[in-house]
Order: sequence, then structure tokens, then C-alpha cells
Amino acid sequence: MRADPPSLEQLERELSHLRRKNRRRQRLRRTLGVLTVLMAVLVLLSALVLPVLLVQGESMEPTLRQDEAVICIRGSRYGRGDIVAFSYGSKILIKRIIAGPGDTLDMDEEGNVLLNGTLLSESYVGQKAVGSLSVELPCTVPEGHWFLMGDNRAVSVDSRSSLLGFVSEEQITGRVFFKLWPLRDFEILAKN
Repeated sequence: MRADPPSLEQLERELSHLRRKNRRRQRLRRTLGVLTVLMAVLVLLSALVLPVLLVQGESMEPTLRQDEAVICIRGSRYGRGDIVAFSYGSKILIKRIIAGPGDTLDMDEEGNVLLNGTLLSESYVGQKAVGSLSVELPCTVPEGHWFLMGDNRAVSVDSRSSLLGFVSEEQITGRVFFKLWPLRDFEILAKN
């Protein structure tokens, strides 16, 4: 028994179906191509301009807490009070700039910071503490360097320790600009 050949109408329907299927495949390929390029641009942007970092540890509490995500901006200017990310060995650390090049810094036994002879007002510090002080104070910050401290002074290992000391401009990855995650805690951290 022989099957009847398909009619012209059946052939046209099948051809139309195949064309639609081909157009969907082409759209899917174009969409996947655009998404791939977009993802590559976002990864490059993140790596080169806006790194996203995950906070580890308690040294920046109460401002930043464990497992919060922050966005840095590379290449921005830095000043007193800015929170910055910087490289230390194979790690990226996050601390606050307390003093810049040419500033003289001292600290009393209660943990109050004197900057150029004036008591520094630090509303971001929960509890003042001398912490791990092993550098000689008073000290003057050399050119091209910064004196950084964590907001949780009792536990932060920072420029007060000879392990870290002054942080050079080249070590700074960028200024922490946004607290991104968790979303309920979204906040702009940069003052300007």
C-alpha cells in the first residue's frame, strides 16, 4: 500500500512551520549572543571599574557587617572619613581613612584620635579602643600613604599595627561607595 503524496496545501503549511521554527532559533541565537556580550561587559566593568566585595570579619562594625556586599569605585580621590578597599598580601581589606599624607596622628589611652592636634569626631565608631597598637605615636603620614583604621577599634588590625602600617596609594583598590547587599540595608556610603 502506497501513501498518497502530500497536497500543495500540506506542503505550504509544513514549509511555513519550518520557517517560523527557523526564525525562533535565529531570535534565540541573537538573544543569547546579546546576553553573552552584556555579561562579558558587566564582568569587565566589575573587575576594572566597579568591583563588588563581600565583607569578611567584624573590623568595620557597626558600619559594615559580615557578609554584606559593597561596591567600590576605582580611581576616585580619597579623603579623611572615606571607606576604602586595599590589597594586603593576597587579601582585599576594607578600612576607613583616618589621616592622609602630611597629617600627624596621635591617640590617647581611651582610644580618642588626635589629628593634627585636634580631637577627631568619629560618630561611626561604636566603642573607642586603643586596639592592637604597635606603631609609635604620634606619627606623621608620609607622602603617598594613608593611615587607615577599622570602625570596630577593639578588634581591627589596621595602621595602628606594624603588621599593616601606612597604606600606599598603589595598594588602594577603590573607595567603597554603596552597601549593596542585603537589599534592605542598601546605603550610599561615600560622602561625596
